[in-house]
Amino acid sequence: MMEAIQEMRRVVKYGGHIAIEVGEVKKGQIKMEELVIEAGIRCGIKPSEIYINMQNFTKTSHCRGIENNKAGTNTNRIVVFQK
Repeated sequence: MMEAIQEMRRVVKYGGHIAIEVGEVKKGQIKMEELVIEAGIRCGIKPSEIYINMQNFTKTSHCRGIENNKAGTNTNRIVVFQK
């Protein structure tokens, strides 16, 4: 992830933004957005916002018997950095 962030930082203009979407891991026990923020800071960009989208929706994994908010990815998390 750090290599990808470094490349994004290299190509984005000063004052520009980078948005990285992550899901949840282990029913939200591992906070991927925190790991992405840490990687971004180590690459020299600062986080400006975090969006967490929680909604009721029909999962494509429902066809395999996985219900909403029980397994799989149930939220979207977008970390926004500014250069």
